[in-house]
Amino acid sequence: MDTVRVSPKFQVVIPKKVREVWKLKPGEELHIYILDRTIRLSRPAPSRNFAASPRACSGRMTIVTATTASKFVVVDSSGWLEYLTEDTKADLFAPYLKSPESLLLPTIACL
Repeated sequence: MDTVRVSPKFQVVIPKKVREVWKLKPGEELHIYILDRTIRLSRPAPSRNFAASPRACSGRMTIVTATTASKFVVVDSSGWLEYLTEDTKADLFAPYLKSPESLLLPTIACL
């Protein structure tokens, strides 16, 4: 974990190793939001026609889908987080999460 200092103008410098991993470029826009008492940064979601541009979906997470005879779908927590935070792959999960009649919600009950 790196520590950064807030400047008098409330600016912070993103550490070099984070910039390199994210392949950030000067002037690039990022979303900033608060989640669970933490400040988070994410890239804006790609445009609606990102399917035509394979480079738009070049994140580190791989989306895996499998067809079955069932009409039901299970979306794991990473898919929900992508969708609810409007992260880079939210559009990939949207069709499944917007079809509640076919969505199965896994539940863990601790007694």
